[in-house]
Amino acid sequence: MAYVTQNHWAITPVALSELINKKRKELKRNPVDHAAMMMQLVLRSDVTNPGMFDFEAPELRMNAKEILCMETMLDDLFGVALDKTLANHCRYQSISSDKVVPLSTANKESPQEISPRPGLVSKLSRMFGRSQST
Repeated sequence: MAYVTQNHWAITPVALSELINKKRKELKRNPVDHAAMMMQLVLRSDVTNPGMFDFEAPELRMNAKEILCMETMLDDLFGVALDKTLANHCRYQSISSDKVVPLSTANKESPQEISPRPGLVSKLSRMFGRSQST
């Protein structure tokens, strides 16, 4: 599997095969079975770009270079020229979205000290840096 170090796009293998068959239908060609399609893609990718794609994963993740390679393979194997539009059919994921920590988890890991003094006096004390004794 390719190691993703930057922003990437993701598409499920089923959605990819549906896209290919949709394009083939527009070109008045016969559809290709999903299993046969995946087998052809796996074989071609292992020969031309070994280790670049993981077709066994629930989602096929690709960066910009890998999308161009995939479009070339799809055109060669199935006769569908996507002309740099494959990314439009994928879900975009940025690095920051991969590292998002749920709010409840973030609060448990780094609890912030909450001032026991509510109200205006407490806010003014914090603003001017004075401590107030109770």
